[in-house]
Amino acid sequence: MKNEETQACRDASEFRFDPLTERWALVAEGRGKRPSNIARKRDDDIGDRTKDEASWRCPFCPGNENETTPAVATIVLKRVVDDSQDVDRLTPDDFEILDGGRVNPARRWFARVVENKYPAFRVTDLVGSPTSFAKVERDASGFHRSLRAFGRHEVLIDTNRHIRGWGEASRLEVQLVFRAFRSRLQAFRDAGIFGYAFAFKNVGENAGASQPHAHCQLTATEAVPRDIVREFDNLARLDSAYGSYWDALFDVERRAGVRIVWETERYVVYCPYASRFPGETEICPKFDRRFEDYDNEELDELATLAQEVARALERCAHSSAVERSAPRREPFDYNALLRNIPYVFSNDELAPKSLRPRWAFLPSLVKKAGFELGSGIDINPVAPETIAAKLRSYFA
Repeated sequence: MKNEETQACRDASEFRFDPLTERWALVAEGRGKRPSNIARKRDDDIGDRTKDEASWRCPFCPGNENETTPAVATIVLKRVVDDSQDVDRLTPDDFEILDGGRVNPARRWFARVVENKYPAFRVTDLVGSPTSFAKVERDASGFHRSLRAFGRHEVLIDTNRHIRGWGEASRLEVQLVFRAFRSRLQAFRDAGIFGYAFAFKNVGENAGASQPHAHCQLTATEAVPRDIVREFDNLARLDSAYGSYWDALFDVERRAGVRIVWETERYVVYCPYASRFPGETEICPKFDRRFEDYDNEELDELATLAQEVARALERCAHSSAVERSAPRREPFDYNALLRNIPYVFSNDELAPKSLRPRWAFLPSLVKKAGFELGSGIDINPVAPETIAAKLRSYFA
């Protein structure tokens, strides 16, 4: 490992508190040292040089495993399959998730999880129970407050194929990704030292991705983020008022008939009424259960819906580009993230009744400017009703 990489891993991360706005910031200098293969590809394109991405030694491609940290978990077939066999005819049940150290290096992997080489935070000698942002330290002046950023930061390499995102993946590949999510989030919960964990996916440079090979990330923090605490405190209050906030919300949305995109027996795909970004879309279950406890059928259906949402949003974005007479189609950049349930609540007696983790899709179509940054209010130039109507025409 290079010196700068070693130092990046050692850099301490710290949550810092602003008493004026009551917001927290994460200072993590090691993150700024991570390399970007996406930027390298852009420079090569500008220079009119054709270069095979694999020749860059993509760290996520098979054969370059030494470019990452050792695998934490690996998805492999339960039995040996001849390369000539159509893998797409297999189901997720034909695969198993093995601890990284148990995998024979000669055994072909289909997805793998590694510790992030440039983590936002790390577990050091942390022992004990999850904490909250109420337990803070003051600096030497006694004025500023901070909290050591203990946590876990992992990368899930979606597939051994060098593709960009879920839109290009097979249904099987996305279903395996979601099974890996469940496995790793179960491990975080079982560790007993984290308060909150979730998974997210950055696709494209505008969405914050630094590698072109399809991948996701998982993070677990000792403290439950303040915004998450606030959301679930509000959810508990709304559950008390409506019995179930989510059931009440979807009853209203069904009657309105303008923001629901798709509905199955288990899930609702919809554009939130107060969407902050154009194309913001969520998948919410109709049942109350933690994501870590989903059964295989629930998980596989969710994965399929997530892929269909990604593809529908991509088609919708390209359609808009055509309407604007854009000279060429730009790649569709987006973030997908799990709004997960905290492992601990500030007051378990007041915990909400509704435990419905949602997947949110946030297209990177606009950037925050002066008004948004100055007021804290996002401007959404496209109404959710407009996006939902377009998505319905593309969906499924």
